[in-house]
Amino acid sequence: MFIASGGGEYTGKSNPLSDRLYINHGDFNFTKTSLPESFENASIIKTLDADNDGDLDIFIGNHTDTKSFGKSPESYLLLNENTTFNLKSLGNLGMITDATISDFNMDGQQDIIVVGEWMQPTFLQNNNGDFKDVTSQFLKENLKGLWQSIIPFDIDNDGDDDYIVGNFGLNSKFKASKKFPMKMYVGDFDKNKKTETILAIEKNGNYYTLHGLDELASQLTYLKKKYTSYKNFAGQTIENIFEKEKLQNTTLLTVTTLASGYLKNNNGHFTFIPFTDISLQLAPITALLKYDFNADGKNEVLLAGNYFGMTPYHGKFDSFSGAIIQKNELVIPAEKVGVNFFRKAVKGLNIIKIGEVKYLLVTINNDKPQVYKLN
Repeated sequence: MFIASGGGEYTGKSNPLSDRLYINHGDFNFTKTSLPESFENASIIKTLDADNDGDLDIFIGNHTDTKSFGKSPESYLLLNENTTFNLKSLGNLGMITDATISDFNMDGQQDIIVVGEWMQPTFLQNNNGDFKDVTSQFLKENLKGLWQSIIPFDIDNDGDDDYIVGNFGLNSKFKASKKFPMKMYVGDFDKNKKTETILAIEKNGNYYTLHGLDELASQLTYLKKKYTSYKNFAGQTIENIFEKEKLQNTTLLTVTTLASGYLKNNNGHFTFIPFTDISLQLAPITALLKYDFNADGKNEVLLAGNYFGMTPYHGKFDSFSGAIIQKNELVIPAEKVGVNFFRKAVKGLNIIKIGEVKYLLVTINNDKPQVYKLN
């Protein structure tokens, strides 16, 4: 049993951030085994035979640096050498939220596609255990998003794998396009050796912060002197609020699309197709599960999501009750098949088997899990 760790309570080389591996000797007898040191905030783990030696290796995708949101952490492979694991860095891939193992170039080796926030879906091609970023060869578009999930699925029923990708959705105060991307400036704006992040969106050709004066001044106290009234602050562009030099000295991250959709496979090259069903754009899509729910011999994909970790200005994203996507892009509301995730922040979907009966296990943030019996 492998357990990856993460959270905002610890920083640096803190033991609670260490991943753990327990070997099962049978009869529920587990012993902890040693692993190479790593102290990142893990967000996703996947198993694959990365080096084609017949055993399972582990991919660990990491999301954030606790002290510096916006900084890209390292992600890793744990290579299995006769149950001894060696750590291999895959570099700073981005703020990863999900990954899928898929032979996207059809060469017989297991590749990795990762998605995450403020980043492009990234294609990592496997060459006998060495992984290379080949995104530009397979995806020509600028598709930086707040991606939350990915799963392979032949949605257009043409015989090859497309990839459903869950994004933040189109029902928020965020705004992004290729012409006017949403921006996040990451840097030390007040010279206190701590990182701040400033979000900005475009309106009428100019960029304005998404933060109000009170929220900005709570972290950057010098703004209280610069703007002594809300009237003085109103209508100020981000270039007015912060000196040009300060903005130039930050790291700039961008988002060009917020829509969920799928990467359509066109003979090995991928084009993004946003979902046209507006119900699939109501909230972040955070969990995807492929299964033959109607027992017709063909898989469908169950989509779930919602997200509550926003400030009151943004509110909760809680209106997505779930949906099932069949091939040829047919969308069935989840409540029509007895499932309802309305006002539930779903984090995981799994099929479990108890005896001879299969169940859908739904894990929910800050709430009890839900279990549905599958007919």
